[in-house]
Amino acid sequence: MAFVLGIVHSGILVKRLRALVLGALVVMAAVRFVPLGAVLFYIGSAATMLALWPLAYEMWRQSGERRAEQTPTVAG
Repeated sequence: MAFVLGIVHSGILVKRLRALVLGALVVMAAVRFVPLGAVLFYIGSAATMLALWPLAYEMWRQSGERRAEQTPTVAG
């Protein structure tokens, strides 16, 4: 729950992606209560990818922007 609240309050995702990630995190948690291994394997895996790929993309994009800002310019 703290992870979900951290994502919501950080503001790193746009509203549509935030809803997708939050829904996928809720599905990840709900799947843990289903006693079928296939449900946990397939649905849990899909929910994990849906939840974490947008976060990974934002982290990658922001690190690229930071790297571009830190690149020294050569006076020539």
